[in-house]
Amino acid sequence: MIFLFESPDILPLSRNLVVFLAGVLLVVFHYVVFVVKKPRLFTGNHELRQFLETHVPTHKESYKPPILIQSGILQTVLSVPFRPGFSKKSNLQREVFSFQDGGEAALDIVLPDNYDNLENGKEGLVVLILPASFCTTKTTIVTALVTAVVNSGCTAVVLNYRGACGIQFKSPKFNTFADCDDVQEVIPYLKKKFSNSRLMAIGQSAGGMVLAKYIRENQKEAKEYLVTAMMISMGWDMVRGYHNLNAPHFINRLVIHRQHLSWMKLNAAKYSKQMGEKAWKPTVDYKKAMTSKTIYDFDQHLLVPQFEYESVKHYWEDASSRGNVLKFSIPVFCLNAEDDPATPGKLLPYEEAEDSNSKLALLVTSKGGHNGFLEGMIQKPEHFVERLVREYVTAVRTHGHELPQQ
Repeated sequence: MIFLFESPDILPLSRNLVVFLAGVLLVVFHYVVFVVKKPRLFTGNHELRQFLETHVPTHKESYKPPILIQSGILQTVLSVPFRPGFSKKSNLQREVFSFQDGGEAALDIVLPDNYDNLENGKEGLVVLILPASFCTTKTTIVTALVTAVVNSGCTAVVLNYRGACGIQFKSPKFNTFADCDDVQEVIPYLKKKFSNSRLMAIGQSAGGMVLAKYIRENQKEAKEYLVTAMMISMGWDMVRGYHNLNAPHFINRLVIHRQHLSWMKLNAAKYSKQMGEKAWKPTVDYKKAMTSKTIYDFDQHLLVPQFEYESVKHYWEDASSRGNVLKFSIPVFCLNAEDDPATPGKLLPYEEAEDSNSKLALLVTSKGGHNGFLEGMIQKPEHFVERLVREYVTAVRTHGHELPQQ
């Protein structure tokens, strides 16, 4: 035995093994001590805090991101491929919703297994989902939310964007971060269609921004129609968020910023082709917008003149809810990550959430990226965010009377 350990062939192998194991232990130690953390909850509303403490246990659990996918940028990029698509058994029904201006959008409805009981007079809960920009019902990050809602025993309704899901543009209008007119038409329609059910809404990323604007600008209407709202990876401050997206990390610029800009151009080209001469106002410089290298330039040449804003800053401020939290007239539960490339922790409205008059509960994880919040290294239907959605929706369905009423 002594001879073996003193062998010149064995000694280097032993050292390499020790170094490898020490490295593994160091990585695990760093992960357990510095990465795995409990989310922080910010709210000055004691009733809402009590509701979450009692009925949403996941918000108190440590979030454990995949040990090899801790980066917020990686979580953002992998958020779609790490989630499965729709099951063939999904009970999806599509309606083509017609807006007052003549435009149309796909309204996808997925019913729970117990829907027959709801039709027989039992009160249910319908959840309107507003997807992230350029996403549809069949985008996996949206599909996962639909599945979480249906697994809660509730009806999920996805309002897809104009021009998506094979529905052509039919009026000179397309969706922006600051436009909540479509939501304002769909919500009363759903309330009438599902007259025996209560209604709540979930907004994802840009969908959360639109939903937040609807709530703060239509306070009485929101209080009349919605029990509560939930936002995921919502952008709170577009002005400062853009600067973070464009700098300092080159991956933000080369991957996330560039990809989003390409989607904006594709949508504009599709709209322009389908609408023809009616597409753009005379002040729009479509050619410059389509050759823009940044989102700022695209918005300056196209969205600002099309929607008659004074400047890009004016448009972005109109879409942002930071500074307007106290205008929320219903309980709002939001999930954001500190390492979100678009809305990092420094841009979140902590103080507004903790105001005694606030109806916002802001849950912040240290990791998770933008629409990521992944767990494990395999594709699966429920990660941290889906579990949180399932628990919150279930709690609203079964204990909604405990939410703040005033």
